[in-house]
Amino acid sequence: MRKLVTCFVLAFSLALVLPAFASKGIWLGVGGDVWNTNSSPYPVSTDASYIVKWAAITVAGDGEFNRVSGIALADSGPDSSSYVFGSTGYGGNRAYRRNRGDGSPSTWSAQSGRNDSGGGYFTGVSPNGKYAVHQDINWEPDWPSAGTGVNIRCYDAGTNPAGTPLWAVFIQNANGTYPKFGPDNRLYGRAYDPRKLFALDSASGSLVWEAPDDVQNPRPGAFYDNGSTVQYVVSGVTNKIAAWDTAASNTVLWSHVDSSTGRAAPTIDPATGTIYVFRGTRPIALSWTGVLLWEGDAIGSSPAESVPECGALSRDGSVYYVQSQTGFTGWSTMGFAGKLYAYDTATGAVNWSYNTETRRQGAPVVSSNGVIFVNNGNYAAGAWAGKNLIYAIKDDGASATTLWTIPMAMLGDTSGGWIAIGPGTVYF
Repeated sequence: MRKLVTCFVLAFSLALVLPAFASKGIWLGVGGDVWNTNSSPYPVSTDASYIVKWAAITVAGDGEFNRVSGIALADSGPDSSSYVFGSTGYGGNRAYRRNRGDGSPSTWSAQSGRNDSGGGYFTGVSPNGKYAVHQDINWEPDWPSAGTGVNIRCYDAGTNPAGTPLWAVFIQNANGTYPKFGPDNRLYGRAYDPRKLFALDSASGSLVWEAPDDVQNPRPGAFYDNGSTVQYVVSGVTNKIAAWDTAASNTVLWSHVDSSTGRAAPTIDPATGTIYVFRGTRPIALSWTGVLLWEGDAIGSSPAESVPECGALSRDGSVYYVQSQTGFTGWSTMGFAGKLYAYDTATGAVNWSYNTETRRQGAPVVSSNGVIFVNNGNYAAGAWAGKNLIYAIKDDGASATTLWTIPMAMLGDTSGGWIAIGPGTVYF
């Protein structure tokens, strides 16, 4: 029931040729930007076709690839080169950089933690385009490996072709927490034992501040500048959503107690400061001061249907997209039934839902002309042959249309769910 309140790339990279766009930009990684809008300023073709521009194995012999690997785009470097960043996991655990235009290997690939560490992921580039961060999944500081004592590494985004980190640090129990660059180019993250939030200086890796984390956010927060304070808003597996002052330690600006818990990160409209976040079975909207604006329509009742990742916001701020995932729907259907939902940001009503057969997590991303991309993370072999797909879906207002699909790698865990939209090209 809706309630209104008064007051990247894993086994391979795919690049699709799309119409050119004059502006340049940066896709910062998880969430797409500092507001977690997963929204691109670039349009994409609405033709029911695609062209593979390039496809590249990240590093030969790296074994399997981690499904939670990130992907980011940067216009940086002394030669004004444009790069795509990503990472591999199981059996390799490497951060890598490739030229965006042709995927050429005249870049770097750097060992980033022990090979059997369970993988790692690329969390993004800084807004100024200078820094690129990769996080290992290293559990202990005394592992006998190349990654001993390190679980966060920072690279120069444009130069340093050998892939040597500018700095590397170990923060106990900060693995698997998606540290994220803020608008001040600091790196914000969390640790879960002891529970704390922290901010690191991007140039040196030194600790700027830390604060107790009673929200327990499993995903990176979002930032909003209200004109006097830059807020860092997090949503967690407790019943809380809270905003911290990025300039000071231990300063909570406000907190909101919700009736449900959730794992998804918040999305903030940069024009209004309205915060959208999925909690339990429905989204909620908060003002930038933490006041509840509405509770949205609930998602469906497919087996174990949930929304674990942040949503995407249309360029005009009128639609909030979320992608659900489900459990197995049964041997008769041999499928999964995760759906893409489009919510009206004024009321929280569902405009439409579309079955993408999504099995596991992966955030939607949206182009400036309303094309939504989803990686359904399904299986691809046996009875599921051909079901592990990238969808390109057009928002028609009251309904949605599939423009095209493209099959991903043979294993369901080799594509990661992360997608980035750059000028003229979409990267998987």
